[in-house]
Amino acid sequence: MLKYPIPALHFAPSMDIDWSSPPSDLIRFRENSRPAELLEQPYFIAQTGKKTLAFIADPVAAYEILVTRTNAFPKSIVQQRLGNQAFGPGLSGTLGQQNERQRDAFKTLVSARQAQLVKEVSIDATADAISRWLEQGSIDLYREMSELALQITWATLFGNNHYEGRDMAVKETIDALHKVDKSDFVASAKVVARLTQHFMESGRWQRLTDDNPLRAIANEAGWAPSPGLSQQEVKANALVFAASGHTTTGITMAWSAWLLGLHPELQQQLATGIRLRPDGEYERRTVRNLINESLRLFPPGPEVMRDAKEPITIRGTEIPAGSMLMVSIYFLHRHKTLWENPDLFDPERFSPDRAQAITKGSFLPFSGGDYGCSGMSIAFAEMTSVLSQLLSKVQLDVDPADAQKLMLETGICLYPKSELRCKISLRGE
Repeated sequence: MLKYPIPALHFAPSMDIDWSSPPSDLIRFRENSRPAELLEQPYFIAQTGKKTLAFIADPVAAYEILVTRTNAFPKSIVQQRLGNQAFGPGLSGTLGQQNERQRDAFKTLVSARQAQLVKEVSIDATADAISRWLEQGSIDLYREMSELALQITWATLFGNNHYEGRDMAVKETIDALHKVDKSDFVASAKVVARLTQHFMESGRWQRLTDDNPLRAIANEAGWAPSPGLSQQEVKANALVFAASGHTTTGITMAWSAWLLGLHPELQQQLATGIRLRPDGEYERRTVRNLINESLRLFPPGPEVMRDAKEPITIRGTEIPAGSMLMVSIYFLHRHKTLWENPDLFDPERFSPDRAQAITKGSFLPFSGGDYGCSGMSIAFAEMTSVLSQLLSKVQLDVDPADAQKLMLETGICLYPKSELRCKISLRGE
């Protein structure tokens, strides 16, 4: 398989970063605010006034912070306040018992049954999108996968779990979002809020199943079944789910399809394997490897902020309580001491025989612990279904010359700086 250069961020040496900048600037994940040394070192500590910032790319420490000792290292107050400002008191804007109660209330939306429904809707939605894309001949994968992801979310979490065709309100939302500054969290949330307002005012909520808490969005009393939700919490989480319905899942599907288009021999291999192995096992394994490698190279959430309620020791160095911990997912995923050829696309690194060599804590695309992504199984069901449909029905072609010019852009997620342009045609036998 040809090894094409994969877009990467280019960070500044620590000596070139202005550490006297306000903490509000330094906590933003940007190429000029993260030390390049972190691609080879386990951590970097910076002092800004009285605040200690610890940038962490050590897998043992990352796993401890995000998975095994979440009570000692809760979601950062800064991150919680930003989430609350953008979405209100939903999962992104709450901490502690309120956050736990909401996760419990919405557990039916991330169940195995719901994952199967999402998979079925994804098949129909993708078939509809493919017919439109074939007419166009060439598409921007980033824009189109963002819409497809939100259309699926609209038909499942915000619908009756049946795809009923392309919804123009969703299309208009994606069109508006792609005009907003990618780093403006609040502005993006305001765009999505118009869609959730339409969901409430149009009465679409009445089509939801009785066990979906979003059904209570127009009820001033909120969601009554235990553990209960206020109407404000229901509205806030409607906004959270609608926003996540096009960002993390959509961008990962876009990168995965783009990588397939850049590697036609792998694309053909996977397509042939899926056709010859209708039991689905080959599809689940190989497409999952593809998705994992896409998540490694382009983690949608490149960094996670945590507050240190207790000290933590990393490689013999103690980071004091009160520090802000920046667990750098991007650096973990591209760390030169953790991965062989970290900037190359190699989905086989996640195959059973090689995955055993992956250090625990070095691959954390969904964070983990109490504040990790509760919808991971839903996301994988959707992404696997969509990509399998693409491999079965169409040929994706990305121009290597265009790929070499592509750059990354940091913002709410990790984005392509320009279109992910891809030619699309019917797959031959």
